[in-house]
Amino acid sequence: MDSKQSRKKNSKHSKITQPLREGEKKIRVALQSSSQAIEVAHMDREQRYTFIYNPHPDFCAEDSLGKTDDEINFNDGTIKLRMLKKKVIESGMGAQEIISFPVPDGTRSYRISVEPLRDDSGRIKGATSVSIDITGLTMAVPDDKRLSGILPLCSYCKSIRNGQGDWENVDEYISNHTEAKISHGICPECMQEHHPAIYTKLS
Repeated sequence: MDSKQSRKKNSKHSKITQPLREGEKKIRVALQSSSQAIEVAHMDREQRYTFIYNPHPDFCAEDSLGKTDDEINFNDGTIKLRMLKKKVIESGMGAQEIISFPVPDGTRSYRISVEPLRDDSGRIKGATSVSIDITGLTMAVPDDKRLSGILPLCSYCKSIRNGQGDWENVDEYISNHTEAKISHGICPECMQEHHPAIYTKLS
């Protein structure tokens, strides 16, 4: 190949790759300017990292390449993450989960979305993940607005006994003691029992 042909080939290659590089740069800027920490990663079928962008500051992306999560740091969070990735790679279907990890500055929670990564022929060659740090969001809910412990629930009317010894119906209890909002509907079983004509029509 002479120099003229080589220059022509290089020019054609540059025209193809330039928009890709610019697109990648825009994505990096968007991720960096996000108010939440976002990590993007690719891994092979054995879940060994082949690409990591923006990991937690205590972890080095270069040192993590070629390793699995539990080889990087073994804890309950990495075990759950490996199980999530395994499910996605084996099933070929994406999945999402909130997983917490112990780190030197405390515990951090991430909403992790994992999707299968396929080659040109459609075969699964690994997975890609996006992890969004939601620690600040979960911590924003006051302790007195989180349900925990044992709730005394009436076996018949399903009312809940509150801290003052009074019985509240479930709707009132959730509204008074959590940040959740109630939206009423009707399940298929109750629709069939209480409104059989409508249930038959809808079915």
